[in-house]
Amino acid sequence: MLVIINLITILQPYKITVNSIRQGSVVIQASENPVCPGENINFSIASISEAGNNPVYDWRVNNTSVGSNSTLTTPLNSGDLVQLFITSSNPCTDDFSSNQIIISVKPAAPDTPSAINGATLVCPGISETYSISQVNNAISYQWELPVGWSGSSNTSSITLTTGTNTGAIKVIAIGECGNSEQSIYVNVQPGAPAQPGNISGNNSVCPGEEETYSITPVVNAESYEWTFPSGWGNGNIITTSTPETTIITGNSGNGLITVKALNSCGE
Repeated sequence: MLVIINLITILQPYKITVNSIRQGSVVIQASENPVCPGENINFSIASISEAGNNPVYDWRVNNTSVGSNSTLTTPLNSGDLVQLFITSSNPCTDDFSSNQIIISVKPAAPDTPSAINGATLVCPGISETYSISQVNNAISYQWELPVGWSGSSNTSSITLTTGTNTGAIKVIAIGECGNSEQSIYVNVQPGAPAQPGNISGNNSVCPGEEETYSITPVVNAESYEWTFPSGWGNGNIITTSTPETTIITGNSGNGLITVKALNSCGE
């Protein structure tokens, strides 16, 4: 008897997963914008979704690839456009791109200020004005004065009160991307002389005689102005460089002799 056996091969089931379509998104950010000329800018990812564990990064500046890391550091020019393109490692996720960042560049550091206008030889305790021309790219100004001087300004000129110390006046032009400065050295003269002491000389004289009058030298005095009664000498006011003078007396009568100690800062 012939027996026929049919063999049937039974295959194991093969599980297939159909993924849903995924939409990725990414937002980038700049460490600073606007920036100073030539300054490096750091770009990073602020948020990202559906990129997978091993995405491909493609940083572009003006649509030209410039980096393939998760961050980008580079100097840029005004108007440059930065964007990040992502190729996701997740299945069923199309390539996607970030927001665009347009770069703005601030003005460069201020030019060097012009020479400071103002007196270089001054008396103490007086008002003086110093100034410069307006400086390109400066947004403010800062003035530095010798010790003991007073005054302040955030403009291109300053009116101040001098002190007794000689020193430099400095102006700093302040910009968004740096500073520049200029200075002038100013000498301070001695202050006005002190009041002279008593006058030495005869206080009872005869007409037409030569008489000498003097005082103790006064500190910081450059000259002395003597005033005599009317009719004495060739004029009743005499200026001397020393603290004494000789004069021919006038007619009989009474009068006053006075003296002032003078210099370029007063009496």
